[in-house]
Amino acid sequence: MVHFSIPNLYSNRTAIQGLKLAQILRSWQIDVLHAHDIYTNIFAVPWARLFGRCSILSSRRWWYEAPRPGLVKLNRWSYLFAHRVLVNSKSVAGVLASDEGVALDKIVEIPNFLEESAFQPVDEALRIAHRRAWGVSATIRS
Repeated sequence: MVHFSIPNLYSNRTAIQGLKLAQILRSWQIDVLHAHDIYTNIFAVPWARLFGRCSILSSRRWWYEAPRPGLVKLNRWSYLFAHRVLVNSKSVAGVLASDEGVALDKIVEIPNFLEESAFQPVDEALRIAHRRAWGVSATIRS
């Protein structure tokens, strides 16, 4: 594992670390770079595409917008450099295609092991009934 110390995405240090990443990709003859989240999409994907010789997967596994508005454009830009964009559900693929403009033939879905309904809030009465049946307190303590 290699740690790339990056104080932020907009610094000279980031460019130096990007060149270090590209050098490692080439010298280690890396075949695939998989950027796993928005920050690694923005940092690693362009450097790998410009200076590496590997196949590049970026990822989108979320429905919501980026934590900061400025990251949205940078992340969209990173998708242009990726060979494929990995998603974890059809609905995220839809968001990626409609909101981010990524071509469907560039999107690869590897679904979650859970149905999308598993991520929906549970009715409060049903939640309490399940917790009682399992012998767990009906109230959540922090």
